[in-house]
Amino acid sequence: MDNYALKMEIMKEAKIRGIKYLVHFTPEENLQSILEYGLLSVRKLRNLGIRYEFNDPRRMDGVDDAICLSVSFPNYKLFWKFRKNYPNRTYIVLLIDAKVLWEKSCIFTWTNAANRQVSCLKRGEKMTPEAFKRMFGNLEKRRQMGLSPEYPTDYQAEVMVIEDIEPEYIKYVVVEKLEDLLSSCIYPLYLSSISQKASYKFIVDSTYFLWRKAEEIWRTVGIG
Repeated sequence: MDNYALKMEIMKEAKIRGIKYLVHFTPEENLQSILEYGLLSVRKLRNLGIRYEFNDPRRMDGVDDAICLSVSFPNYKLFWKFRKNYPNRTYIVLLIDAKVLWEKSCIFTWTNAANRQVSCLKRGEKMTPEAFKRMFGNLEKRRQMGLSPEYPTDYQAEVMVIEDIEPEYIKYVVVEKLEDLLSSCIYPLYLSSISQKASYKFIVDSTYFLWRKAEEIWRTVGIG
């Protein structure tokens, strides 16, 4: 199967599942450069000398040439951990067009990318339609958890994009509450998006800052 056919298979699976967005959370200080340059890997940010605020200085997955995204909803436990570690930092959530899944080169991991089950595999093995579909495996546990088709089985599942994600892929900038929209970092960008009729919109939606609806069942049954 050629590369085009592989990408079309990923697109078909994503559309069947009703996946609309990939998700990325980041400190508000990074938003201006993201809206200007798009989402870039840590390696490229360093090479270009673009200043950024990081969440995880250790980067346990060892992949600094990729941009880490979640499917449909953030890795809520990791998001909570970062917000607890940086209580004075305001975070935003980016909703990114799902077509990144088939228009960009992506690595698909069904659990945390630093997990040895995943890290021991060759990169090419994690870039196939089968790897993407594996993110939604274990049908019995999905049934027990009541997961909608667009959510990966494991909340830690990742899409690691090894290309730049241009600003036009960003559809929404989500803040948790109205006060965040009015912050000195975000409000000027919000006003600019209106005056320039930007392709993305700013919205207030606290649900992306909470947990997946299946959290309580997650604690009970776990994920293999």
